Amino acid sequence: MNNIAILTVTKDDLAGLCRTVHSIKSQTASNIPHYIQDGTFQIASSFYPDSVLDYFSLPNVFYAQGADDGIYDAMNKLVLRNQEEYSLFLNSGDCFYQYNSLSELLAYLRLFSEDHLVFPWIYDHCGAQYLRNPHSSYLLFSQMTFCHQACITRTSCLSARPFDTRFDILGDWHFFCREKMSGSTFRRFISPPTKPLVLFDSNGISSIRYSKMFRESLLIVSDLNLFRFQPFRLSRNLIKLLLLAPFSRFFRRPCLYKLKRLVMQLFDRFSFCNHL
Repeated sequence: MNNIAILTVTKDDLAGLCRTVHSIKSQTASNIPHYIQDGTFQIASSFYPDSVLDYFSLPNVFYAQGADDGIYDAMNKLVLRNQEEYSLFLNSGDCFYQYNSLSELLAYLRLFSEDHLVFPWIYDHCGAQYLRNPHSSYLLFSQMTFCHQACITRTSCLSARPFDTRFDILGDWHFFCREKMSGSTFRRFISPPTKPLVLFDSNGISSIRYSKMFRESLLIVSDLNLFRFQPFRLSRNLIKLLLLAPFSRFFRRPCLYKLKRLVMQLFDRFSFCNHL
């Protein structure tokens, strides 16, 4: 048995899935199980190019097509099919950062045994790329501190506490908060020296739907009673989302994304919550 499988959710994203498949095929490590849940309504043979259909036919690739109740329902379905010890969600449009990223990941899995291994990632926004490092899991109760696609998770944790399908965007934050509360272990790696694991495609998901994120954040805060942990940091981050919500549609342009980052940094610098 391998000790990790790649899990991919896709729906009506031909270009994104082609990028993801090409990235996996280009890795120096091979024969890693890859489970794909496709919510596309079209028949695969009429939708995907021959190169992708040939990939689906490989013995280590397990492709399934069918309706789902959203991305987190599809992710739960993939977890049920995975027989490996660890899971890596590399969704449609997401790619490994380098050709040897998977080989390096397997080396880490031989050295560490925590429930969640969290790596640096590259955030790709409209072609502009930014290196991101994970923050300490201590801060999970106030914000999502890492990229889910750069996190390797023990499959038994995903099976025991599935993603909550009430959420469209922040189901991963809800999941990892519950993991932290249950006593699951985390280990994070920083660049340098650790290389980024994945290139995260911010254009394929609802990365800047701040109004929706704010509503889901309030539901998570209420559901898990998060104000008992880090009330000041959490309040600050909720205020950020509330202030950004009216400008969501403007931040798709790279230049304005940089402006958003500057505004957020200034907010952190002068926010009274940051000093408590």
